[in-house]
This record gives sequence, structure tokens and C-alpha cells, in this order.
Amino acid sequence: MAKGQKRYTQEFKNTIVELYNSGKSLAELSDEYALSKSTISG
Repeated sequence: MAKGQKRYTQEFKNTIVELYNSGKSLAELSDEYALSKSTISG
């Protein structure tokens, strides 16, 4: 793992995916959870 890289729990990842699938945009999720769009789409 790269230095400074964050680890997210599986539960958190599932929540983000569910929110995205329910219609939230990458921009909304990025702003709300302070994640980069590339982190979310990855």
C-alpha cells in the first residue's frame, strides 16, 4: 500500500456504491464524503 493511502471498510464502500446506484452523482458523493471522483469510480 502506498504511503498515506487510506483504507476504507467494506461497509463504507458498500454504502458509497448503494448511494451511487440510487442516483447520487460522483460530484455529490465526492463533496459529501471528501473522496476524489477517481476513488469512488475505482
